Amino acid sequence: MGPTINFRITDTGIGMTPDQLAKLFHAFGQADATTQKKYGGTGLGLVITRHFCEMMGGTIRVESEPGKGSSFTMELPFQVDRRQSNEPSGAQRNSTREQTLGGDPNGN
Repeated sequence: MGPTINFRITDTGIGMTPDQLAKLFHAFGQADATTQKKYGGTGLGLVITRHFCEMMGGTIRVESEPGKGSSFTMELPFQVDRRQSNEPSGAQRNSTREQTLGGDPNGN
């Protein structure tokens, strides 16, 4: 895969065990029954996200630790159309940049 653009979403939530991670991308499934009961949802969000990533030639992966949180990373192919401009885009000038959205990780 040539150049890519990466999106990483990280939380400091309940995290997941390896057994829960194995079920994560299955349609209509949740980490376990207590998760579905407590937090709701249909179990389709990550299935759809993975499908979109794959349709665009990319991938999604997750890292998680129980009691510490989870990190989801989407990696998508990135191509610059040089016919539109000879000026380098922001992505070309700054090849690596992280940005945090929202408040601080402690919810303050």
